[in-house]
Amino acid sequence: MWHKPWLKSPASAAKGADNLVDCAWPFTSFAEGRATTGDVTKLDGKPVISVNVTAEVAEGGVYTFYIAAEGKPYLLRIGYRDSHHRTVRRFSAFNDRLDIQPPAAADVLDLSSLPSNAS
Repeated sequence: MWHKPWLKSPASAAKGADNLVDCAWPFTSFAEGRATTGDVTKLDGKPVISVNVTAEVAEGGVYTFYIAAEGKPYLLRIGYRDSHHRTVRRFSAFNDRLDIQPPAAADVLDLSSLPSNAS
């Protein structure tokens, strides 16, 4: 852990970009874009369906979503390309166990323990 202490506060106290209330990065290009479904193809040896979304507000950029064509329709990859950029986001390990442990009590500052008039 690089940053200490962890701050403990109720979810009801979340504001704006805390990512508990609102998404700080909306994909507005999807609202104005156009989606087309591609044929079943293979990605890393697995059959996938690709969905291309042209992001008109991004000067012709295209998002390609690759969705598993067999079993549950998991999102496996998102690619983006335009004349200047290419990015890829991969998703994996669906249904695998994830061992998450809370931070040590000594690393947590409980904000509810502070006086209510503290600023």
